Amino acid sequence: MNVNSLIQQPLNLSILNIGKYQVKGIAWSGQGIITEVQISFDKGETWLQTTLNQLPNQPYSWSSWFFDWKELIKKGNI
Repeated sequence: MNVNSLIQQPLNLSILNIGKYQVKGIAWSGQGIITEVQISFDKGETWLQTTLNQLPNQPYSWSSWFFDWKELIKKGNI
């Protein structure tokens, strides 16, 4: 299955301070239903489960997701 996803917030190249953020995005597939979305902050070394806001029962539906993330490093670009 070819699954696609997109991070919508925070925006690419945003400058973030140390703190809590909610990473938000959407996922979609042309063949099946999205049942989970995982995210990695270390170039794929480890993967973390996100929370799906909805589970549409349609194979071509977009599913929104979010992940509560705590930035522990100094201010910089993402």
